[in-house]
Amino acid sequence: MRITKAPDERKAEIIEVAKELFLNKGIDKSSVNEIVRNVGVAQGLFYYYFKTKQEVVEAVIDDLIQDMIIDTKSILQDPLIDFYEKIRKFIRTFFSLVLNDKGAFTTDFHLPKNKELRQDAMNKAIKLISPYMVDVVENGVKEGKAKVKYPRSTVIMLFYGICTMTHEEELTEEVILSMVEQSLGIKHGMLTSSI
Repeated sequence: MRITKAPDERKAEIIEVAKELFLNKGIDKSSVNEIVRNVGVAQGLFYYYFKTKQEVVEAVIDDLIQDMIIDTKSILQDPLIDFYEKIRKFIRTFFSLVLNDKGAFTTDFHLPKNKELRQDAMNKAIKLISPYMVDVVENGVKEGKAKVKYPRSTVIMLFYGICTMTHEEELTEEVILSMVEQSLGIKHGMLTSSI
């Protein structure tokens, strides 16, 4: 017997199944047939929600970005965490999500043919997350813990710089935190001393 679900619930289910397949097998090795088979729906229903496989790939990326926003926002808006710890925790959380290998999905995502997809994902993530980080930096400036003349521009520059360097071997948490200290005018060692 076929189970009827609300359209939003069914679409979310398709995205979740696609995400699991992409993470385990990669984008290229996962087919629309496989997605619908695992969801247990007809192929026509997939195309009701998504015109192409590319659209579901973009929906999966949007879903991953939303997960990232939830994780990072909870850190940056926590009033019990001080300025330096917010920066450290944010860097650990955000960049572990960006830097951590997500298996076959990461391999496919970094193929030259997916450069535009990668750039769009980075732009979306930075656009959605940077306002929270800018607030933290502006508060750090008010508290005298950071010295930066252009908080918004500096935060965005840091995001783009670090995101485009994600596959550099020497890019460690300590290197990232040191770059953040220098860029935000934070006293040397305030972020890196706990590593």
